[in-house]
Formats: sequence, C-alpha cells, structure tokens
Amino acid sequence: MKTLLQLVVLVVIIAIVGGVAFFVMNQENVAPTPVSTTKTDTAILISQKCGLPLAVKTETINEEASTSPSVSVEYPQFPSLTPEFNQAIRSAVLNRLQEFRKEADENFKARKATAPKDQVINKNDFSFLANFESVQTNSSYVSLIIRFDSYIGGANENQDLQTFNLDVINGKILSIGDLFASSTDYLSAISTEARKRLLNKLVTTAGDAEPTEILINGTIPREENFRNFTFTETDLQIYFPKYAVAAGALGEQQVSIPFI
Repeated sequence: MKTLLQLVVLVVIIAIVGGVAFFVMNQENVAPTPVSTTKTDTAILISQKCGLPLAVKTETINEEASTSPSVSVEYPQFPSLTPEFNQAIRSAVLNRLQEFRKEADENFKARKATAPKDQVINKNDFSFLANFESVQTNSSYVSLIIRFDSYIGGANENQDLQTFNLDVINGKILSIGDLFASSTDYLSAISTEARKRLLNKLVTTAGDAEPTEILINGTIPREENFRNFTFTETDLQIYFPKYAVAAGALGEQQVSIPFI
C-alpha cells in the first residue's frame, strides 16, 4: 500500500514537471506583442535621458570708459565638450562684438563730423551687451541661448539672439530637424503650432485677432524660421528675434511646444 502511494505521488510530480516544461517551451515560441512605434508630428526622436551636470566656464569681457563704447559680455565654454562646439559659441559672440565695434566707430566719426562744434560726442553713448541662458547642460545634451543687445545711435537699440544645441554623446551640433524622424513633416507641425500660439499671445499683448503679414511670413514652414530653438525633456522652445514675427516694439517672441 505504501509502495503504491509513493508511485502515485511520483506520477503526479512527473506530470506537473512535464506540464510546466511544455508551457515554457510554448511560451518561447510565441511571438512577442509588438510595441507601437507610431510617432505624431511633434514626437521627439532623440533620447531625452538627462545626464550628469557639466562643468561650465563663463568667459567675460567688460569695458567701460569715456573714450570707448560700453561692453559687457558673458558666454559659456565647456572644458569637457568638443572644440568645435566651444568655438562656434566663441566665434558667434566675438564676431558680433567685432561688427559692433566697426559700426560704432563709423557712427561716432559720422556724428562728430556733423555735430555742432560745442556738442560733445562720447563713444560711451554706444553699448554692447551679450548674456546667455542655459536651458539644459548635462552629459547627454546642451541647449542654450545667447541674447545680444547693442546701441550705435538712433531711436532704438538692436536686439538679436542665437541658440546652440549639442548631442553630447555623439558630439553632434543639432539643428531642429535632428530632433525628429526623417519621415516626419516637422516643419508643417511646428509652423502650425507656433503661429497659433503666437497669435494667442499677440491677442493679449497687441490686440491682433488675425495673423499679421509679418507673423505669417515669420512662421512659414522653412527651417530658417525655426533655427533658434532650445529643448528639454518635455518641450521645444522656439525663439523669434525682434521684428521676426511682430512689430519691433514688442521685442523678442517665443513659444513653447510640448513634445507628444
């Protein structure tokens, strides 16, 4: 009797083990459920995993004297990044400063030549300012904007901006098209969203209920219209310099477009 019971138990154990093995073998042959790869028009392509913070060195130029224009400059340099990226930032700032000095000198000479003899013309009436804002600076991506303000005479100061974006891991300077799949009509999507969001802002600030010609032209789906951008894990920020999409009195304009 005892031997029979032991035999029954052994048969049951073998059956259970065999069943488990059969289930496992069949599971291995079942094709995995495919993961959806559908992307919307504003889906970002590159990975958005932020890395560790990067060391940043701020370069400065400060000049203030009665015999020269006022200059205040700050721009970033990243010791651990590619020389090309650092040089791109440095050149953008210093080239603009050099152009400012040339124009300021020319305007100073012209004003001095035409001013009344008793009028004092000072070079320190002119000014150049550059500063930067980092949106993200880590071991995955760098995204920042530099703003330029200068005055060389006239009724208004000049304002401009330039953005810089880098895929740190691959050492690639990014254009806006690099954020999206090649098959994505990202320019049309960005154009539509930017125009809509800008119009909503201008209704509040300027009372424009309909897109103006300058707004329409400044948001045509061309890459140069959206070349100034920064990005985070969740948003794409587009910057439009003074006069690009609105009257000069309204200054710089910007819109934030969420990644979907």
